[in-house]
Amino acid sequence: MPDLGPSVRAFVVETLAQRAAQLGFDGLEFDGSFDFFESGLLDSLGLITLIDAVETQFDLEMDLTGMDPEAFTTVDGLVRSLIPETA
Repeated sequence: MPDLGPSVRAFVVETLAQRAAQLGFDGLEFDGSFDFFESGLLDSLGLITLIDAVETQFDLEMDLTGMDPEAFTTVDGLVRSLIPETA
């Protein structure tokens, strides 16, 4: 199976950049530690929408059962949650 990590990361960053542009956020850097909630860019519904978009785009399924919500509020955390073997 090919490593989807870079593609998923690029998709997440592109989606966040589009959302930021829609909301008029300027100067955000979407590095691995970018926090969706702390920035105010996404709320809980926005995060679920982002997760759904990633799952649909890459035919993935994220099991949220027993996961710490803090584990996927950053770009790196979300990618690791969707693709566990991604460091």
